[in-house]
Amino acid sequence: MEVRTVAIAALLAFAPGCFAFTTKSEGKKIRKQVTSLDVRLASNESALSSKLGQLEDVLGRATQLLQRSSANLGADVTALSEDNAKLTGIVADAKRMVGELRGELAGFEERMNSLDSRLKALEDKTSQPPPKSAADTYSDAKTALTKNQYQDARIGFSTFVRNWPGHELADDAMYYWGEGHFKDGNFEKAIAVYQKTFEEYKDSAWADDAMFRAAQASEQLKWCTDALAYYSVLQQRHPQSDLKKKAAARVKALKKDRTNKTKCQS
Repeated sequence: MEVRTVAIAALLAFAPGCFAFTTKSEGKKIRKQVTSLDVRLASNESALSSKLGQLEDVLGRATQLLQRSSANLGADVTALSEDNAKLTGIVADAKRMVGELRGELAGFEERMNSLDSRLKALEDKTSQPPPKSAADTYSDAKTALTKNQYQDARIGFSTFVRNWPGHELADDAMYYWGEGHFKDGNFEKAIAVYQKTFEEYKDSAWADDAMFRAAQASEQLKWCTDALAYYSVLQQRHPQSDLKKKAAARVKALKKDRTNKTKCQS
């Protein structure tokens, strides 16, 4: 065999001398060595052939396995691609649905906020005490005035006048509204309310009182000209008034003091 021939040639090449020049005993020894080597080579060849056969079987099985796995892998990849496409579509639909849901939730939140506001307004209304009647409003304001609670009195009387302008006590409320300002030292505001009293309720029993109090408030402000006018008009319009004499006396005194700058500034 080729391997054997090569091995023998290699052995002869490394021999101490050429084969033709060896002795008989050396020749026997060499032939014996060659025979032994031949046997070993044959044995190694057989073992090598067996190993090669086993390797070929393993490689064959590995190739078949690889091919089968590759085919299966291709099928799996194809199936995975299809599933992935489906999944992508599902994800897109989910995103769209989430967007729509967010829009609906935003609208729902706005509606809920609106409902919350309306509900709060209703709760505020229900938590407030019921509105007072005309009689209770007037009575409470009058009580506040007698207790020198002038701000509460003004609020009560002004509320009465605005809510029940045609009520039989509206002129009373208007007059006492002015009183709330007068007694609290708000003389200019008192004059404005008193004037509305005798102008809007000319036939009221409080008309002459309101005019007299407007004159007194003017004196407090040292507006002597205005005070003289109010007193004079009272005497003309209400000749039967119990305040006529007092008004006449104040006219006389004011005319005397008109030049006194400590008492009259206008």
